[in-house]
Amino acid sequence: MDAFAQMMREGARAGMVPLRPLAVQESRLGPAAASMEVITADGIITCLRHGLDGGEESTALFVGGALGGLSGPAGGLYHRVASETGGVRIHYRKPGHMDDCLMDVLLVHHLLARRGVERVVIVGHSFGGAVAIGAGALLGPATAGVVALSTQVPGTESVDKLAGTPLLLVHGDQDAVLPDLCSRNVYQRASEPKELVILPGEGHLLDGVADALSDRVRSFIVAALESA
Repeated sequence: MDAFAQMMREGARAGMVPLRPLAVQESRLGPAAASMEVITADGIITCLRHGLDGGEESTALFVGGALGGLSGPAGGLYHRVASETGGVRIHYRKPGHMDDCLMDVLLVHHLLARRGVERVVIVGHSFGGAVAIGAGALLGPATAGVVALSTQVPGTESVDKLAGTPLLLVHGDQDAVLPDLCSRNVYQRASEPKELVILPGEGHLLDGVADALSDRVRSFIVAALESA
């Protein structure tokens, strides 16, 4: 039983209404990109897919902050990286609601797994950093790596369950929204392999290191998926 099915079963036992995909609508946007809408009775998960035309056994998932979104920090990091590595950018049904956002990631992974995708790297920013960590822990062996950029602390309680899964934490030391103490806290509680990068002079959106950060995240994804 995959993580999505297990969470649905546990939710049903607790009296929660299960989240079911009613339909998946896709539209080609170009030679290597498509929009994907996962329609549920409780809202629509909006995704942008890059380079997933079938046959892939691994990919990356990109999740936004407390307001959702598809671009990520550093002036559109998610677009730049996903365009080169492939991946799915996810906009939540209910941004800012941790349990619902975790469920969205699990559902998207469930749908991709039905197409043959076995392993994923999850990348998240701010609130999404905690979503990436939480979803990575829930997906277990299906998680090849996690990247948390300018992450918050709430929602990262299960970071120790990523033991053996590569974790990259990046934070600016001038973050006025979430101080770098947040990533330092997560790093202390995480198991190896893990890496913490503190960027001098950078704020919450990491705009001053856009190119270098894109390269770093891209390299992490490629290495994690190759070793998966």
